[in-house]
Amino acid sequence: MPLRVAISFGAEKIAYQGYVFDPYILIELKTKARNFDLSWSHFFGPIYADQMFHGYYYNVGEKDATQSRPTYSAESGYSGYKYTTSLNGWKGLWGYGVFFRYDSLRSAVFRDSPLLETKINLTGGVGLIYLLYSESKF
Repeated sequence: MPLRVAISFGAEKIAYQGYVFDPYILIELKTKARNFDLSWSHFFGPIYADQMFHGYYYNVGEKDATQSRPTYSAESGYSGYKYTTSLNGWKGLWGYGVFFRYDSLRSAVFRDSPLLETKINLTGGVGLIYLLYSESKF
């Protein structure tokens, strides 16, 4: 049940920018296959944030408004949801992994902001790790 605060660091000041609450469910399946430790994870849940956090990213003030970008003031509430699945494996000091993430902002309270261009994001990646030193066995 993570609750995080956002802080911005600028040349002249450090400022609080709001909070984000994103509870999630994690389902993890682990197995061992031929000296290979495998883990398949599913991670999903909604995201919520306060008005200050949403405003930091999605507000358009009077001085920044144009004809194609009207003023906008974000509200607090639902910020969309995320789903991530990953497959990871370890053999000795070597780690391997692949992941896929889907983010949806379709029903977010700030979906009408002129600064929001994409309502869906897909991300993926692969990883290779070699541990130079480990005190414990996995």
